[in-house]
Formats: sequence, C-alpha cells, structure tokens
Amino acid sequence: MNLLRNILWVFALFLPQVATAHSPYIDQRWSCGLDGGFRVTFLYGDGIIGPDPRALIVLDAQGLLWAYENVSYQTVPFEADGCSVLDVETGEVVTPHPPSFAKGARIVGDAPEVREARWAFEPPSHHAWGMMRRDEGRRSTLSLIWVQLRYQPAVALILAGLAAFILFVAGFLSFGVGATWPVWIRLLLGICAVGSAGVLCLFLFAILAFAGAPVALTLSSLVFGGVFGFGAAGALGLRRRRA
Repeated sequence: MNLLRNILWVFALFLPQVATAHSPYIDQRWSCGLDGGFRVTFLYGDGIIGPDPRALIVLDAQGLLWAYENVSYQTVPFEADGCSVLDVETGEVVTPHPPSFAKGARIVGDAPEVREARWAFEPPSHHAWGMMRRDEGRRSTLSLIWVQLRYQPAVALILAGLAAFILFVAGFLSFGVGATWPVWIRLLLGICAVGSAGVLCLFLFAILAFAGAPVALTLSSLVFGGVFGFGAAGALGLRRRRA
C-alpha cells in the first residue's frame, strides 16, 4: 500500500538514514475496464518524503499508454460515474475521453526501454491528453468522506482504532483510577491524560496528512475513534466507581 509506504517515509525523517528514489509504478489496487480492451488506473511518481504524485492513465492490453492526466494525491475513484475519478483538491471529476485517445509509449514491463518510458511520464508531467475535466461543484463533507471511505476502508478502520485506544487510555486514567483520591488530583490527572492524548492525535494527523492520507477521512476517523474510546472508558470508570 503506497499510503503506508509514505507514512514510513515520514517517520524515516526522524532516523539517521538516507532516502532513496524509486521508479514510477502503476497502481495494483484499482483499475477500471473500458470498451475496446482499455483500462484506467493510476501511475505514481516518487514523492521522496511526501505523498507520491499521481496521474490518471489509460492502458491497453499490451501496456501502451493511450491517455494521461495529472491529478492531485487527494484523488479517489468516482464509481458513480463509470471509470472517472474525483479530484478532491480541485473539486473536478476527471473522465477518459476515447475520441481524443492517442497511442503513446509502452510503460508496462521490465525491459530497459519500458523503464525509461515510465521515467519519461513520471508524474507530475507536462503530458496531457485523452481526458476531460468537469467541475463537480462543492460536494458536502459527508459525501467526500463516503467516497474516500469506499476507496480506503482499511485506513479508516486503523485510524479509528488507534484513536479509540489512545483516548480509551486517557479516559481510563481520568475516570477509572484514584476513586479515593482528592478531586483536584483526579482533575489534574484527567487534564494531563486528555491533553497528552490530544497532542498525540494531532501529531498523528499531521504525519498522515503529510504522507498523503485523505484529510476529511483521516480527521473524521480520528474523531469518531477518539469519541468512542473516551466514551467507553468513561462508562467503564463510572461503573467501577458505583460497584
């Protein structure tokens, strides 16, 4: 998963090691078939220490390039409109336009000339043909989250689980311990625990956003998981005190 690789790159900034570049690569998770034996997918470049830049491309069965369009890293498949994608950053839907397809280089394979061609089309690139854009207008935050959730459900689940665990620990320290301690000590402990958890979640959000995770999905997952974890810890702590 390229998102996980990007997150590891960000963490690597804090380690005494040198990052190495990688070759442009084609998305192995998502592709969409078109009439005539074509398929739509993403081509990724090398973001070094940030999210990998990407382009929407059309390939044929021989790996030849027939269309190319740079898109932002906040782009997700837009299944409501065939093989289109939604560029969340610009609010535009990018759609293959078969009448303007034109045969380009072969970029699928391991031959030296094929690898060289992939480098020539590494995103972001000045190449652009075979696609059309239309303004989708301002979509509601909930609809954006839903589109991103359908594309990256595992990311949302992991983030919500991490936030739930962090806030559960903070909530348990606030409500579940020190039942006989003075109120001011329990209050101070709760403030420190929740404050530390909040800072940790903000740090996690910053790293994930820098690594290319969808902002709306990341933030909503962290908030949902945090509220669930803190609420569960509060309920458990109050139940223990009444017991």
